[in-house]
Amino acid sequence: MNSQTHFQHIAKEQFDIQSLGFQGLVNQMPGFYYAKNLQGQYLFANEEFAHYAFCDSEQQIKNLRDNDLPWKKQASLLQSIDSKVIGITGFFQEIVEINHPEYGTTQFLTTKKRLIDDQGKTCGVVGMSIHLNAQDSYSKSLQECKIAICNKRLPLGKAFSNQYLTNQEIKVYRTILLGYSAKESGEQLNISPKTVEFHTEQLRKKLSCHNKGELLRKAHQYGLSSAILNYS
Repeated sequence: MNSQTHFQHIAKEQFDIQSLGFQGLVNQMPGFYYAKNLQGQYLFANEEFAHYAFCDSEQQIKNLRDNDLPWKKQASLLQSIDSKVIGITGFFQEIVEINHPEYGTTQFLTTKKRLIDDQGKTCGVVGMSIHLNAQDSYSKSLQECKIAICNKRLPLGKAFSNQYLTNQEIKVYRTILLGYSAKESGEQLNISPKTVEFHTEQLRKKLSCHNKGELLRKAHQYGLSSAILNYS
């Protein structure tokens, strides 16, 4: 199993992919998904990331490095983050500010982890980045979310029959947006994986989703991501 195949295996396990192909699913999810080898060359990227990199397709970004891409001025910063990730066993999270020649300055919540090959050796880095800058079309709903979330619950509005998310559901949703597995979410929240799965199922029911990929997509579509990610 090569590093790209291993990355896809991790993602399939993490996002409960059943009927959709891996590439098709990540191209529907909000944010950037990617993997690099130890030399900093991209092994994989989703469609949204490829477009941000001025590439016509995901295939074009393969073997390129950050020095070759529009954010080359931040290449050394990104390389230093990758070095930190390679040196630890768990997830690494950091808010990274990227200056793009066309899209301007954007803050991303970046989550990365070591990429492990089938021999158990570190072969690179796998990551996801979600932009934190609220788009104009989401600003009103985001503001409402921030006000409501102070009361430890999050109303979902008319689109979801005026249901709301509980305090624990918001916390579990946050770990899903950060790419955690049920086990890792449980460790983070000090609850059992079964409890995490229970709350995940409640989230799927309330938001009419079949899997975690759809939960990610709807959080972005309805402007929930920023409020949930900043929840404490």
